[in-house]
Amino acid sequence: MIRVIQLLFLALLLFFVLTEGIPYIRDRVEGITPAKVSGREIEGSSESATCVRLAHQVNAYVNQQVVAASEPPGDPGLWGDSLGRIENELSEAEQACSCPTQACDTARRALREISALTANVDRLFGGDGSVAGALARRQESINALLEQARVLAR
Repeated sequence: MIRVIQLLFLALLLFFVLTEGIPYIRDRVEGITPAKVSGREIEGSSESATCVRLAHQVNAYVNQQVVAASEPPGDPGLWGDSLGRIENELSEAEQACSCPTQACDTARRALREISALTANVDRLFGGDGSVAGALARRQESINALLEQARVLAR
């Protein structure tokens, strides 16, 4: 009897995650998409503007890949395929953000958050589901840092 109750509980939990959890995370991530933040022009061709532009591009790509990989039924293989490109783009953005301005410093902080988010998502799709609830909050933090860097780059 207890085994039946446990299985019923697991089935309900899985149903809830698929019908409420994943759409909630997707809506939170898509609701604050990098496209909305980066839709505003990053003015200038200074090192700061280039840094912020590249950081926005990395953020947009990571966001797109997280959403795509978490679409039901989920495709962790999709995430694995895009991980190499994410790491390359992060490296390129970090190099561009070596300038000593406040905008670059803020963008570097955002890039560190993106890197941490990438590691969390990689663990999530590797079987550790403990970070699923933190994805939307981390994305909000990244977007706020990038918006602040965009303003400072003017």
